Amino acid sequence: MDGQITMGKIEKFTLPIEPLHQSPRKVWVYLPDSYDTSKKKYPVLYMFDGHNLFYNKTATYGKCWGIKKYLDKQNLDIVIIGQDCNHIGDERLDEYCPFTAEKTFAGIQIQSCGQITGKWFIEKLLPYCQKRYRIHTDRKHVGIAGSSMGGIMSEFMISEYNDYFSKSRLCILPISSTTMYYAITFKRRSLKKLVFILILDQMKNAQRKVL
Repeated sequence: MDGQITMGKIEKFTLPIEPLHQSPRKVWVYLPDSYDTSKKKYPVLYMFDGHNLFYNKTATYGKCWGIKKYLDKQNLDIVIIGQDCNHIGDERLDEYCPFTAEKTFAGIQIQSCGQITGKWFIEKLLPYCQKRYRIHTDRKHVGIAGSSMGGIMSEFMISEYNDYFSKSRLCILPISSTTMYYAITFKRRSLKKLVFILILDQMKNAQRKVL
């Protein structure tokens, strides 16, 4: 299939996310073109802000990451799973902040709900997806990624739940004062690494490193 553009498909389902708000939460899944014709298991990359991954019409600012288009073109056998953030007010910031915020941002006092989000990932999202899809469960074939506050959550997850994830990627674009503040704060708390990549310009190399 060299040079041929394949066509993966996007599925959606919802999953309860209490005690966080806006439950049940929508989850987006990219399945590669070969998924329906094979019996093998696939590496999996979990991502934050699933609504921003595949389609411009659902992306927060009208421009998605173009991940489906990229993966179809590259013919990569990988499953992508991304849950929607909370779209109510500023609650996305709350859900993606795993530690107590030491100051306000633009007058917003961010609540620390990130550990609840992380626990939901491990106890609800991962087991459900592992039953529903043919994906690897060993950490060697499982990664997690996100942008901005979702990127900070990715670094928190690989540090807090390193038995589940072997790779993470943090994309901060653009780099904001609040993201840099939290990045520095979290680094002091011994997160293992902060990796800044520009997606999609470097996504080809980053993706092949991830899984």
